[in-house]
Amino acid sequence: MNAQATDPTLVQVFDVKQQKVIRQLKFTDELEKSILACLDASPKMYGSFAVNPDHYLFH
Repeated sequence: MNAQATDPTLVQVFDVKQQKVIRQLKFTDELEKSILACLDASPKMYGSFAVNPDHYLFH
């Protein structure tokens, strides 16, 4: 098991089409604000988030 994968300070971007993690970022206050701003900008509350996304998922 990859130790970084369980590090709670990291965010992994998973590409569903490639079936793999394509990017790993340090979870910062700025990143959290950016993610929340994207979610808040959706037409309805968290409307663009899907349990089974066909594009990207933040974990």
